[in-house]
Amino acid sequence: MGKAKDLSTEKKSAIIALLTNSKLSQRQIGTACEVSQASVRRINQKLKLNQPTDVARKGRCGRKSVVTPRGKRILQKIAIGNRRATHATIKQKLEDAGCSVSVATVRRNLYDLGFKCRRPVKKPRLTPAMVQKRWTWANAHKHLTVDDWRIVS
Repeated sequence: MGKAKDLSTEKKSAIIALLTNSKLSQRQIGTACEVSQASVRRINQKLKLNQPTDVARKGRCGRKSVVTPRGKRILQKIAIGNRRATHATIKQKLEDAGCSVSVATVRRNLYDLGFKCRRPVKKPRLTPAMVQKRWTWANAHKHLTVDDWRIVS
């Protein structure tokens, strides 16, 4: 079983202070600081070897990504090609391209690529009367030149 999370800097500094300034055992220090004896032993070992006690992990933890950089480019191309496509549709197109992923993975990678989920804006439909009025207006003004339109503010 791996460790759940790294110790905070406050707890580490408290452990280091107790290790260097007191005669308490590692078990007593662990009980006082509410950490395991193994954690205290690990910090003590690093102190004896003059090694840094800060976190060695630099964000490379966890499973490797299923989607390759090439897969991300394909995903971006599909998303730009059809902005209204659902995640399930994009997943199906990705599978056709040879990249088998889940809908949640598609959603997460689209978000990482900068795509946000938005509902299309609702616009009122043009009625036949509106279409007729627009057509009449356009025909009435089709003879105007660019200079005429510059006057319009």
